[in-house]
Amino acid sequence: MMLPTLLVVAAMGPMLISTGSIRTEHVVIYALFPFAMMVIALRGSGAVRAWELLAIVAVFGLVLFWSSVVTFTGVQRYPSILTAIAGAEGELQPIAIVAVLAAFTRPRSADDAAELLRKVLLTIVIVLVANSILILASFVVDTAPILQLFIPSDASGFSVGRNSLLRGRLFGVFNQPGESGGAYTIGLFAWLYLIKTKSIARWFADLSLVMLVLGGFFSVSKLFLLVGLPLAFLSWWMAGGSLRQQWRVLLLMAVAIVLGVSKLQDWAGWDLVSRLIFPQQDAGFLSVYTAGRFGSSDATYEEVFRIVWRLAPFAGMGFGGLSGIVPYDSEYTEFYATGGVLGIAGLLLIVVLLGWAGVRAFQFARSREAGRLLITLAMFAGVGAIGSPVLTANRSSILLWTAVTMTLVYVRLARREAATVDSDGNNAD
Repeated sequence: MMLPTLLVVAAMGPMLISTGSIRTEHVVIYALFPFAMMVIALRGSGAVRAWELLAIVAVFGLVLFWSSVVTFTGVQRYPSILTAIAGAEGELQPIAIVAVLAAFTRPRSADDAAELLRKVLLTIVIVLVANSILILASFVVDTAPILQLFIPSDASGFSVGRNSLLRGRLFGVFNQPGESGGAYTIGLFAWLYLIKTKSIARWFADLSLVMLVLGGFFSVSKLFLLVGLPLAFLSWWMAGGSLRQQWRVLLLMAVAIVLGVSKLQDWAGWDLVSRLIFPQQDAGFLSVYTAGRFGSSDATYEEVFRIVWRLAPFAGMGFGGLSGIVPYDSEYTEFYATGGVLGIAGLLLIVVLLGWAGVRAFQFARSREAGRLLITLAMFAGVGAIGSPVLTANRSSILLWTAVTMTLVYVRLARREAATVDSDGNNAD
């Protein structure tokens, strides 16, 4: 029963190779994956009987298979086998996580599943609070010796993460700001579930909300500031409840702390935040708020679609097909570049399936908050994917798919128990 929380903790573990090609979560997930497949083949699994979860895995598998075929037979030769494997791993990882949890996590009742889901979401909040403490510590002590264990770099010592740190964007153990923003958004959604189901101590709820907002803010991730934070607030407002005023007070407290620290410590990242609040007059709206993905002369979105449309508009270019040519900068461009029309259709279908699972769960009183969690995650995946990988990113996607899997397991068991009770009642009549 501790496996789901182990996956969450492993997602925050250090690199085992400095380039980041092998990390702690790789050892945990892929060491168990072959055994999980054997267990499922021999004994079956209750978790995979949730048809929404099975459908999501099937779509990922289809897109992975197609993109792999295109990688070796398409118009663009992949740079190296390692590059191709690195590209494929993002789509294989959700399949492996679901398989491992389906094989080795077998709650006997909906109450057991609800408790397991609570522990998973609470663990997500705890590890992110710990990461926020590490971020805040960097204002007073040198945390570089710790961070170098987590942030990869190439042979020259360059990486997106290291470059972002030099610009004042602080994100702790995550590889880059987008991952950090995605993780802290998932943390806020987890916090919302815990507070609405009264599954977290009040004092820790107050403390953790401040720390989650601080951690997301210091990463200066647009994924968090422009998508995750508004979605979390919208979800909380729609849920209603007597704690609405408390949310407002805590959010204002977090902003006040951020502003105070930024002024006192002359935080380099404040310049990046101020550009979002007060954009330069000569900068286009789309260019500023999409980091050049739209609205600029060298918009990466347009460039990726233009290249793929010219060379392989329907089949795509496979894993690593555009490596070193242009960054994807989006989950939509990544799936289109690697899998063509099938790839981007698969991505949209996964988001729809996740949202539909949430709608069905929300209609059932016992799993209403679980449904709200799934709907919010689906909205985040659909909108957030415009600017960053949400479903396939390193570290943060492990938090997402562990939470999604355990939520759907709980919903399935709750629905099955309700159906059993109804059936017994009808038979008695």
